[in-house]
Amino acid sequence: MSQLFTMAPSTFCLAVAHTGGKELVREAPTLPIPEWQDGSFCFPICYYVCSLIEAGKTTAPAGGTIKTYLCYLSELIRYCDDKLDRDFLQLTDWRFSDTVGRLYPSNNFDKPRENQSNRNRTTVHKMVCQWLDFLAFYATLRGRDDFLGEHGVIKAVRVEKTVKKDGKTFRTWVWEHNALAPVDAYRYLAPMSEKHLAQLRRAVRLLESSAFTKRKRLTMLELFSTVGLRRIEASLLRVIDVKSAIDDLNRYLQSASKFADKFAQKVDDMAASARAVFTLKFRMRKQKKGRERIRTTPISAVTLQFFKEYLEARAIEVRKAGYVDDDDSPFFINLQKREPYRPNYFTQEFSALAIAAGLGQVPCSPHRMRARFIVNELIRLGRDAIERAGSAAKGFVIDLRDLIGKLMEITGHLSTEAIDVYIGYAKGELFGFGQCDSRSEMERRLAAINHAEEVYRIQITAGVEPAVAGEELARAIKVAAATS
Repeated sequence: MSQLFTMAPSTFCLAVAHTGGKELVREAPTLPIPEWQDGSFCFPICYYVCSLIEAGKTTAPAGGTIKTYLCYLSELIRYCDDKLDRDFLQLTDWRFSDTVGRLYPSNNFDKPRENQSNRNRTTVHKMVCQWLDFLAFYATLRGRDDFLGEHGVIKAVRVEKTVKKDGKTFRTWVWEHNALAPVDAYRYLAPMSEKHLAQLRRAVRLLESSAFTKRKRLTMLELFSTVGLRRIEASLLRVIDVKSAIDDLNRYLQSASKFADKFAQKVDDMAASARAVFTLKFRMRKQKKGRERIRTTPISAVTLQFFKEYLEARAIEVRKAGYVDDDDSPFFINLQKREPYRPNYFTQEFSALAIAAGLGQVPCSPHRMRARFIVNELIRLGRDAIERAGSAAKGFVIDLRDLIGKLMEITGHLSTEAIDVYIGYAKGELFGFGQCDSRSEMERRLAAINHAEEVYRIQITAGVEPAVAGEELARAIKVAAATS
C-alpha cells in the first residue's frame, strides 16, 4: 500500500515563530506532509508533525525520523478515513484493538501470498506505539484528557521500564495495551545468514516479472551483500561509479593479456592475481552544508563482471523506454518516472522476496544485508591481522581499535559506538579457531575458483576457443571444490 504523505519541495520553509513583527522560518526540504486518501491535508497529523519538528526531530532530505513516523501512521490514517469520518477521537478500545490485530501477520496460510502481511511483531509494536504517541498528543490538543489511560476510552498507559541494550542499562517510557503482542526475540541487527540469502536469490525466480527485473533484483542482492550499502547509498549510486570500477578491472585484464605468450608463467602467478583488490567509490548521504562524503569499498572481479552484465541489460531497457541515458544516471533507475528509486523501494523489494521465499517472520532487509557485510569485513580484517602476525597462537591479541578504524573507513561509520553491536557477531569466528579453520578452507576453495575463472579469461584473450576454455573452467572448478 502507498504511504499517505507527499514530499514538500526542496525549497520548502516552515514558519516556526513570530518576533518583532517578523516571521522566523526554518528550512524543511522535502518534509513529508500527511494526507487523507483523497490527497487533501490531514490536519491532525500535520499538527503532530509540527510538534515533532519543535522537538528537534530530523527533516533531512533523505527522509529520517518524521518520514518513518508517517509511514507508521499511514494505516491509522487510512482506517479513520474509511471508518470514522476522519475523526480520530471516535476510536474506541475495541476498534483500536481490532485495527492493531489486523497489522499482525496472518496465520491463515490459505491466504494469497501477496495479501499476507510481512510485518514482524517488533515492527507492529513500533507502529502502534507511534499511533499512541499521536493519539496522546491529539487528545491533549482537543482537551480530551480522558481519551487514553487505565480507565480511558482507549485503555493504554505509559509505564517506565528498565531496558538493556548493547551492554548498557537505562530507563525509558513505553506504551502498554492488551492488543500489543510482545516484540520478537529475533535480533534484527543480526547479519543475514548465507541460507536466507540463498533463499532470497531463489525467490527471484518465483516472482512474476520480466527477465530484466529478475536481473535487477539479483544485482540488488549482490550489491547489498558484497558492498554493504545503506538504502540511500543505493538510491544515490550512479552508472559512472560502477563503470569506473569496471574500467579498473578491464585495464587489469588488458595488462594480463600482454603476457599471453608467457601463459605458463602467468598461471603460476594466478593465485596472486586472484587476490587483486578492486574498489567501488560512491556517494554517501549528503552532510551538512551540502557537502558529500565519498565511500570506498573493496569489490571482487566476479561481482564487477556481474554488474557489467546488468549495465548491458539496463542500457537495452533504457533505450526501449526512449530515455537518453548518460553515465551520471542512477544505477537503479525507475524507468517510468525517469528518476532514482527512493530508498524505501529496496525495503519493499526485500519484503516481496521474503514473502515469495516463505521466510515468514525471519527479518529480511537491506540493513541486515549491510550487517552481514560489516561482520564479514571485520572477520576478514581480523584474520588478515592474525596472518600478518604470522601466528594464531593462544596468546595472540588483536588490536580491535585498529581493526575498527579500518572498518569505519570501509563502512562509512562516523562513530565507534555504531560498530560495537557487530563485534559480538564477529568474535565467535574471529577467536573461535575451529570456525576459522573452516572459513580458511572455504576461502582457499574460493581463491582456487577465482584462479580458474581468471585462467579462463586469459585463455579467451589468447584466442582459445570458448567451448574448449569453458570445459577447462568447469573441470577446474570441480577440482577446486573437491580438493582445495
